Amino acid sequence: MKSMKLNIIQTSGKETGFTMIEVVIAMMMLAVLTVGTVLSFTRLTATANLRLASDRLAQEIRTAQQHALAENSPYGIQFYQDPGNAYLIKPTAVYMSAVPVVHLPASVTLESNFPNKMLTIPCIDGHANGGTITLTNKTNNHQRLYVIVAALTGRVRVSDRPPENGEIH
Repeated sequence: MKSMKLNIIQTSGKETGFTMIEVVIAMMMLAVLTVGTVLSFTRLTATANLRLASDRLAQEIRTAQQHALAENSPYGIQFYQDPGNAYLIKPTAVYMSAVPVVHLPASVTLESNFPNKMLTIPCIDGHANGGTITLTNKTNNHQRLYVIVAALTGRVRVSDRPPENGEIH
């Protein structure tokens, strides 16, 4: 029989690997980075929703102006602030339930300074009475965008600043 030799490797007394504290600290750092990334993404999404909602509303006001002129029929946009933050666009002769309601994203709220929360677009010149629709981002420090309808020209624009005093009257 052959004898087997057992080779024993001697170490310098230091163990290799990670301690439990090092693993826990690394996991905590990863968790903090993950939370920061998720919060940043949530804010970015809410800001994009606000911009999309304001641009869409401005375009729909412009489209209603064009329809009022082309069809020689006044149009109206009714704003609903609670519940649901929505609006609908309709020829004023159409019964309200026949027109689809446009709902805003959940992170966006709507305020309007139009009389009776109704923007009326006459058929004669297509210029609406002036006013402002304020869209607010509930998620991102109440960031606001303003959809401004100029009184004299009917010009519709989106701004991050409220309208100046003489612009909408």
